[in-house]
Amino acid sequence: MKLYREDLKFLIYFLPLFILKIMNITADSKILMVMGVISVIVFCDNISNKKYSRNYFYIFSVLLFYSLVLVITNGKYAVFFSIMTLVAMKDLIEIKNVYKICFYIGSLFLIIALLRSGSGQETTRYIDGEWQSILKRNNILYVAYTAIICLYILFKRDGLKIRNIFALIILSYLAYKYIGSRTGFVSLLFFLIFILLFKIKAIKNILIIKYSCILSPLILMLVSLFTGLYYEKYRLLFFVDALFQGRIAQNNAYLNRYDIKLLGQHIYENMSSSNYWVLDSAYIDMLIQVGVISSILWIIFNIIVIKYMYDKNRMVEVGILLMYTVYGFNETFLPNCFLNMSFFIFGEFIHEKTMSYKLCKYSRPCMKL
Repeated sequence: MKLYREDLKFLIYFLPLFILKIMNITADSKILMVMGVISVIVFCDNISNKKYSRNYFYIFSVLLFYSLVLVITNGKYAVFFSIMTLVAMKDLIEIKNVYKICFYIGSLFLIIALLRSGSGQETTRYIDGEWQSILKRNNILYVAYTAIICLYILFKRDGLKIRNIFALIILSYLAYKYIGSRTGFVSLLFFLIFILLFKIKAIKNILIIKYSCILSPLILMLVSLFTGLYYEKYRLLFFVDALFQGRIAQNNAYLNRYDIKLLGQHIYENMSSSNYWVLDSAYIDMLIQVGVISSILWIIFNIIVIKYMYDKNRMVEVGILLMYTVYGFNETFLPNCFLNMSFFIFGEFIHEKTMSYKLCKYSRPCMKL
Protein backbone atom coordinates (compact mmCIF):
# COMPACT_ATOMS: atom_id res chain seq x y z
CA MET A 1 0.00 0.00 0.00
CA LYS A 2 1.61 3.26 -1.15
CA LEU A 3 1.40 6.49 0.81
CA TYR A 4 2.94 9.75 -0.26
CA ARG A 5 4.18 12.33 2.20
CA GLU A 6 1.07 14.48 1.71
CA ASP A 7 -1.18 11.48 2.41
CA LEU A 8 0.67 10.62 5.61
CA LYS A 9 0.52 14.21 6.88
CA PHE A 10 -3.21 14.29 6.30
CA LEU A 11 -3.69 11.04 8.23
CA ILE A 12 -1.64 12.37 11.16
CA TYR A 13 -3.96 15.40 11.23
CA PHE A 14 -7.26 13.57 10.66
CA LEU A 15 -7.09 10.19 12.39
CA PRO A 16 -6.73 11.21 16.08
CA LEU A 17 -9.89 13.34 16.04
CA PHE A 18 -11.69 10.78 13.86
CA ILE A 19 -10.95 8.09 16.45
CA LEU A 20 -12.10 10.25 19.34
CA LYS A 21 -15.41 11.05 17.61
CA ILE A 22 -15.99 7.35 16.89
CA MET A 23 -15.40 6.71 20.59
CA ASN A 24 -18.01 9.42 21.34
CA ILE A 25 -15.57 11.66 23.19
CA THR A 26 -17.61 14.85 23.57
CA ALA A 27 -16.57 18.49 23.16
CA ASP A 28 -16.18 19.07 26.92
CA SER A 29 -13.48 16.37 27.17
CA LYS A 30 -9.94 17.60 27.88
CA ILE A 31 -8.59 14.79 25.69
CA LEU A 32 -10.52 16.14 22.71
CA MET A 33 -9.39 19.69 23.46
CA VAL A 34 -5.72 18.66 23.62
CA MET A 35 -5.94 16.61 20.44
CA GLY A 36 -7.74 19.50 18.75
CA VAL A 37 -4.81 21.82 19.53
CA ILE A 38 -2.30 19.20 18.32
CA SER A 39 -4.27 18.72 15.09
CA VAL A 40 -4.24 22.49 14.46
CA ILE A 41 -0.45 22.49 14.88
CA VAL A 42 -0.11 19.53 12.49
CA PHE A 43 -2.42 21.30 10.03
CA CYS A 44 -0.34 24.49 10.13
CA ASP A 45 2.87 22.51 9.50
CA ASN A 46 1.10 20.64 6.69
CA ILE A 47 -0.09 23.69 4.76
CA SER A 48 3.15 25.63 5.29
CA ASN A 49 4.89 23.34 2.77
CA LYS A 50 2.23 23.55 0.07
CA LYS A 51 1.77 25.95 -2.80
CA TYR A 52 -1.58 27.58 -3.41
CA SER A 53 -2.96 29.68 -6.23
CA ARG A 54 -3.90 33.21 -5.23
CA ASN A 55 -7.65 32.60 -5.60
CA TYR A 56 -7.48 29.34 -3.65
CA PHE A 57 -5.52 31.01 -0.85
CA TYR A 58 -7.91 33.96 -0.58
CA ILE A 59 -11.07 31.83 -0.62
CA PHE A 60 -9.93 29.44 2.10
CA SER A 61 -8.40 32.22 4.20
CA VAL A 62 -11.79 33.92 4.23
CA LEU A 63 -13.56 30.63 5.05
CA LEU A 64 -11.16 29.82 7.89
CA PHE A 65 -11.57 33.32 9.34
CA TYR A 66 -15.35 33.02 8.99
CA SER A 67 -15.34 29.64 10.75
CA LEU A 68 -13.32 31.16 13.62
CA VAL A 69 -15.96 33.88 13.94
CA LEU A 70 -18.58 31.12 14.21
CA VAL A 71 -16.63 29.58 17.10
CA ILE A 72 -17.17 32.86 18.97
CA THR A 73 -20.81 33.33 18.00
CA ASN A 74 -22.05 29.78 18.65
CA GLY A 75 -19.30 28.03 20.63
CA LYS A 76 -18.98 25.10 18.19
CA TYR A 77 -15.73 24.05 16.50
CA ALA A 78 -17.17 21.66 13.90
CA VAL A 79 -17.24 24.11 10.97
CA PHE A 80 -13.70 25.31 11.75
CA PHE A 81 -12.22 21.80 11.68
CA SER A 82 -14.29 20.85 8.63
CA ILE A 83 -12.89 23.79 6.65
CA MET A 84 -9.39 22.86 7.82
CA THR A 85 -9.95 19.31 6.60
CA LEU A 86 -10.92 20.50 3.12
CA VAL A 87 -7.71 22.56 2.98
CA ALA A 88 -5.63 19.66 4.35
CA MET A 89 -6.94 17.39 1.57
CA LYS A 90 -5.10 19.46 -1.03
CA ASP A 91 -2.51 17.41 -2.94
CA LEU A 92 -3.64 14.03 -1.61
CA ILE A 93 -2.33 11.51 -4.11
CA GLU A 94 -3.23 7.94 -3.10
CA ILE A 95 -6.62 8.99 -1.76
CA LYS A 96 -7.97 5.45 -2.10
CA ASN A 97 -5.34 4.27 0.37
CA VAL A 98 -6.19 7.15 2.71
CA TYR A 99 -9.79 5.93 2.77
CA LYS A 100 -8.61 2.37 3.29
CA ILE A 101 -6.46 3.24 6.31
CA CYS A 102 -9.24 5.36 7.84
CA PHE A 103 -11.61 2.41 7.31
CA TYR A 104 -9.37 -0.19 9.00
CA ILE A 105 -8.41 2.00 11.95
CA GLY A 106 -11.94 3.35 12.30
CA SER A 107 -13.37 -0.19 12.26
CA LEU A 108 -11.06 -1.23 15.09
CA PHE A 109 -12.11 1.65 17.31
CA LEU A 110 -15.77 1.23 16.39
CA ILE A 111 -15.62 -2.36 17.66
CA ILE A 112 -14.06 -1.06 20.89
CA ALA A 113 -16.82 1.57 21.18
CA LEU A 114 -19.52 -1.06 20.61
CA LEU A 115 -18.03 -3.32 23.29
CA ARG A 116 -17.87 -0.38 25.71
CA SER A 117 -21.51 0.50 25.11
CA GLY A 118 -22.73 -2.24 27.46
CA SER A 119 -26.28 -3.56 27.38
CA GLY A 120 -27.85 -0.20 26.46
CA GLN A 121 -30.76 1.60 28.11
CA GLU A 122 -34.46 0.86 28.00
CA THR A 123 -36.49 3.50 26.19
CA THR A 124 -39.84 3.82 24.38
CA ARG A 125 -40.25 4.23 20.63
CA TYR A 126 -43.29 4.63 18.39
CA ILE A 127 -43.15 1.43 16.28
CA ASP A 128 -45.88 -0.04 14.06
CA GLY A 129 -48.52 2.37 15.37
CA GLU A 130 -47.85 1.91 19.08
CA TRP A 131 -45.33 2.85 21.77
CA GLN A 132 -42.99 -0.02 22.61
CA SER A 133 -40.09 -0.50 25.03
CA ILE A 134 -36.75 -1.31 23.42
CA LEU A 135 -33.09 -1.51 24.43
CA LYS A 136 -31.16 1.28 22.77
CA ARG A 137 -27.56 2.48 22.66
CA ASN A 138 -26.21 5.91 21.79
CA ASN A 139 -27.16 7.06 18.26
CA ILE A 140 -23.58 8.24 17.72
CA LEU A 141 -22.56 4.58 17.42
CA TYR A 142 -24.67 4.23 14.28
CA VAL A 143 -23.37 7.54 12.95
CA ALA A 144 -19.85 6.15 13.40
CA TYR A 145 -20.86 2.84 11.81
CA THR A 146 -22.29 4.75 8.83
CA ALA A 147 -19.01 6.67 8.45
CA ILE A 148 -17.06 3.39 8.39
CA ILE A 149 -19.39 1.92 5.74
CA CYS A 150 -19.00 5.05 3.60
CA LEU A 151 -15.21 4.81 3.81
CA TYR A 152 -15.42 1.16 2.72
CA ILE A 153 -17.63 2.06 -0.23
CA LEU A 154 -15.37 4.99 -1.22
CA PHE A 155 -12.26 2.84 -1.59
CA LYS A 156 -14.25 -0.02 -3.17
CA ARG A 157 -16.43 2.15 -5.43
CA ASP A 158 -14.81 1.11 -8.71
CA GLY A 159 -15.28 -2.59 -7.96
CA LEU A 160 -18.43 -2.56 -5.85
CA LYS A 161 -20.56 -5.63 -6.60
CA ILE A 162 -24.26 -6.23 -6.01
CA ARG A 163 -23.38 -8.97 -3.54
CA ASN A 164 -21.32 -6.44 -1.56
CA ILE A 165 -24.34 -4.16 -1.31
CA PHE A 166 -26.65 -6.96 -0.12
CA ALA A 167 -24.05 -7.99 2.47
CA LEU A 168 -23.91 -4.39 3.71
CA ILE A 169 -27.72 -4.26 3.96
CA ILE A 170 -27.72 -7.37 6.18
CA LEU A 171 -24.83 -6.04 8.28
CA SER A 172 -26.54 -2.66 8.66
CA TYR A 173 -29.73 -4.33 9.85
CA LEU A 174 -27.77 -6.28 12.47
CA ALA A 175 -26.08 -3.04 13.56
CA TYR A 176 -29.52 -1.44 13.86
CA LYS A 177 -30.80 -4.31 16.02
CA TYR A 178 -27.77 -3.93 18.30
CA ILE A 179 -27.67 -0.12 18.50
CA GLY A 180 -31.35 0.74 18.01
CA SER A 181 -30.97 3.76 15.71
CA ARG A 182 -33.88 3.72 13.23
CA THR A 183 -32.83 7.02 11.62
CA GLY A 184 -29.35 5.71 10.88
CA PHE A 185 -30.57 2.41 9.49
CA VAL A 186 -33.25 3.99 7.28
CA SER A 187 -30.75 6.54 5.93
CA LEU A 188 -28.13 3.89 5.19
CA LEU A 189 -30.72 1.53 3.70
CA PHE A 190 -31.87 4.39 1.45
CA PHE A 191 -28.27 4.84 0.28
CA LEU A 192 -27.65 1.16 -0.45
CA ILE A 193 -30.95 0.75 -2.33
CA PHE A 194 -30.13 3.96 -4.23
CA ILE A 195 -26.87 2.40 -5.48
CA LEU A 196 -28.74 -0.71 -6.65
CA LEU A 197 -31.47 1.24 -8.45
CA PHE A 198 -29.11 3.67 -10.14
CA LYS A 199 -27.24 0.85 -11.80
CA ILE A 200 -30.25 1.05 -14.14
CA LYS A 201 -29.50 3.97 -16.48
CA ALA A 202 -33.15 4.56 -17.34
CA ILE A 203 -33.87 5.49 -13.71
CA LYS A 204 -30.94 7.87 -13.53
CA ASN A 205 -32.06 9.71 -16.66
CA ILE A 206 -35.59 10.54 -15.40
CA LEU A 207 -35.51 14.32 -14.99
CA ILE A 208 -37.78 14.50 -11.95
CA ILE A 209 -35.55 12.02 -10.14
CA LYS A 210 -32.39 13.85 -11.20
CA TYR A 211 -33.54 17.25 -9.99
CA SER A 212 -35.09 15.83 -6.83
CA CYS A 213 -31.64 14.47 -6.00
CA ILE A 214 -29.86 17.70 -6.90
CA LEU A 215 -32.28 19.92 -4.96
CA SER A 216 -32.65 17.57 -1.98
CA PRO A 217 -30.69 19.81 0.46
CA LEU A 218 -33.02 22.71 -0.29
CA ILE A 219 -36.11 20.49 -0.18
CA LEU A 220 -35.24 19.04 3.22
CA MET A 221 -34.39 22.48 4.61
CA LEU A 222 -37.82 23.73 3.53
CA VAL A 223 -39.57 20.63 4.90
CA SER A 224 -37.74 21.04 8.23
CA LEU A 225 -38.76 24.68 8.42
CA PHE A 226 -42.38 24.02 7.44
CA THR A 227 -42.92 21.17 9.89
CA GLY A 228 -41.20 23.11 12.68
CA LEU A 229 -43.08 26.35 12.12
CA TYR A 230 -46.53 24.81 11.55
CA TYR A 231 -46.30 21.92 14.00
CA GLU A 232 -49.12 23.27 16.20
CA LYS A 233 -51.35 24.18 13.24
CA TYR A 234 -51.80 20.83 11.48
CA ARG A 235 -52.91 17.73 13.40
CA LEU A 236 -51.18 15.44 10.90
CA LEU A 237 -47.84 16.77 12.13
CA PHE A 238 -48.57 15.42 15.63
CA PHE A 239 -48.67 11.92 14.16
CA VAL A 240 -45.53 12.57 12.09
CA ASP A 241 -43.83 13.91 15.22
CA ALA A 242 -44.53 10.63 17.03
CA LEU A 243 -42.77 8.76 14.21
CA PHE A 244 -39.77 11.07 14.64
CA GLN A 245 -39.71 10.67 18.43
CA GLY A 246 -40.68 14.25 19.26
CA ARG A 247 -38.06 15.93 17.10
CA ILE A 248 -40.55 18.11 15.22
CA ALA A 249 -41.97 19.39 18.51
CA GLN A 250 -38.43 20.29 19.59
CA ASN A 251 -37.83 22.07 16.27
CA ASN A 252 -40.99 24.07 16.90
CA ALA A 253 -39.91 24.92 20.46
CA TYR A 254 -36.49 26.17 19.31
CA LEU A 255 -37.95 28.19 16.43
CA ASN A 256 -40.34 29.85 18.89
CA ARG A 257 -37.59 30.48 21.44
CA TYR A 258 -34.79 31.82 19.20
CA ASP A 259 -34.55 34.35 16.41
CA ILE A 260 -32.63 33.35 13.28
CA LYS A 261 -29.38 35.33 13.01
CA LEU A 262 -26.78 35.77 10.27
CA LEU A 263 -23.88 34.31 12.31
CA GLY A 264 -25.78 32.04 14.66
CA GLN A 265 -25.83 32.02 18.45
CA HIS A 266 -25.34 29.91 21.56
CA ILE A 267 -28.38 27.77 22.33
CA TYR A 268 -29.64 26.05 25.46
CA GLU A 269 -29.67 22.24 25.58
CA ASN A 270 -30.69 19.94 28.41
CA MET A 271 -31.15 16.16 28.44
CA SER A 272 -33.15 16.14 31.69
CA SER A 273 -36.55 14.47 31.32
CA SER A 274 -38.14 17.26 33.39
CA ASN A 275 -36.74 20.02 31.15
CA TYR A 276 -35.84 18.35 27.83
CA TRP A 277 -34.31 20.70 25.26
CA VAL A 278 -32.45 18.91 22.47
CA LEU A 279 -32.31 20.05 18.86
CA ASP A 280 -32.02 16.99 16.60
CA SER A 281 -32.38 18.47 13.11
CA ALA A 282 -29.25 19.56 11.25
CA TYR A 283 -31.25 22.02 9.15
CA ILE A 284 -32.90 23.84 12.05
CA ASP A 285 -29.63 23.64 13.99
CA MET A 286 -27.80 25.30 11.09
CA LEU A 287 -30.35 28.11 10.88
CA ILE A 288 -30.52 28.83 14.61
CA GLN A 289 -27.07 27.93 15.96
CA VAL A 290 -24.75 28.24 12.95
CA GLY A 291 -26.63 31.05 11.19
CA VAL A 292 -28.32 32.01 7.95
CA ILE A 293 -25.08 32.60 6.02
CA SER A 294 -23.75 29.10 6.78
CA SER A 295 -27.11 27.52 5.97
CA ILE A 296 -27.29 29.19 2.57
CA LEU A 297 -23.67 28.32 1.76
CA TRP A 298 -24.23 24.71 2.85
CA ILE A 299 -27.30 24.27 0.65
CA ILE A 300 -25.75 25.93 -2.42
CA PHE A 301 -22.46 24.02 -2.13
CA ASN A 302 -24.22 20.67 -1.64
CA ILE A 303 -26.41 21.29 -4.68
CA ILE A 304 -23.37 22.18 -6.79
CA VAL A 305 -21.45 19.06 -5.72
CA ILE A 306 -24.43 16.70 -6.17
CA LYS A 307 -25.04 18.08 -9.67
CA TYR A 308 -21.35 17.73 -10.55
CA MET A 309 -21.22 14.11 -9.39
CA TYR A 310 -24.57 13.31 -11.05
CA ASP A 311 -23.42 14.73 -14.39
CA LYS A 312 -20.17 12.75 -14.11
CA ASN A 313 -22.22 9.57 -13.50
CA ARG A 314 -20.53 9.10 -10.12
CA MET A 315 -23.62 7.70 -8.46
CA VAL A 316 -21.86 6.24 -5.42
CA GLU A 317 -20.76 9.75 -4.46
CA VAL A 318 -24.26 11.08 -5.19
CA GLY A 319 -25.71 8.36 -2.97
CA ILE A 320 -23.44 9.24 -0.05
CA LEU A 321 -24.30 12.94 -0.35
CA LEU A 322 -28.03 12.17 -0.48
CA MET A 323 -27.84 9.74 2.41
CA TYR A 324 -26.29 12.35 4.69
CA THR A 325 -28.82 14.89 3.44
CA VAL A 326 -31.60 12.57 4.64
CA TYR A 327 -29.73 11.70 7.85
CA GLY A 328 -29.54 15.39 8.71
CA PHE A 329 -33.32 15.63 9.02
CA ASN A 330 -33.06 13.88 12.40
CA GLU A 331 -29.46 14.46 13.50
CA THR A 332 -27.20 17.51 13.86
CA PHE A 333 -23.74 16.18 12.99
CA LEU A 334 -23.71 17.27 9.31
CA PRO A 335 -21.16 20.12 9.71
CA ASN A 336 -18.73 17.70 11.44
CA CYS A 337 -16.21 16.26 8.98
CA PHE A 338 -15.17 13.52 11.42
CA LEU A 339 -18.67 12.02 11.33
CA ASN A 340 -19.96 13.16 7.93
CA MET A 341 -17.98 11.47 5.16
CA SER A 342 -19.52 13.82 2.59
CA PHE A 343 -16.56 16.09 3.35
CA PHE A 344 -14.23 13.66 1.58
CA ILE A 345 -16.39 14.02 -1.51
CA PHE A 346 -16.40 17.80 -1.06
CA GLY A 347 -12.61 17.68 -0.91
CA GLU A 348 -12.39 15.56 -4.06
CA PHE A 349 -14.70 18.00 -5.85
CA ILE A 350 -12.70 21.08 -4.81
CA HIS A 351 -9.36 19.62 -5.71
CA GLU A 352 -10.51 18.10 -8.98
CA LYS A 353 -11.66 21.59 -9.87
CA THR A 354 -8.26 23.04 -8.98
CA MET A 355 -6.45 20.14 -10.74
CA SER A 356 -4.32 19.57 -7.64
CA TYR A 357 -4.28 15.76 -7.94
CA LYS A 358 -3.23 15.84 -11.58
CA LEU A 359 -0.49 18.40 -11.11
CA CYS A 360 1.28 16.69 -8.24
CA LYS A 361 0.61 13.00 -8.81
CA TYR A 362 4.16 11.95 -9.67
CA SER A 363 6.12 14.81 -8.15
CA ARG A 364 6.56 13.51 -4.57
CA PRO A 365 8.46 10.59 -3.07
CA CYS A 366 6.22 7.87 -1.67
CA MET A 367 6.53 5.28 1.07
CA LYS A 368 5.09 1.79 1.30
CA LEU A 369 3.10 0.53 4.27
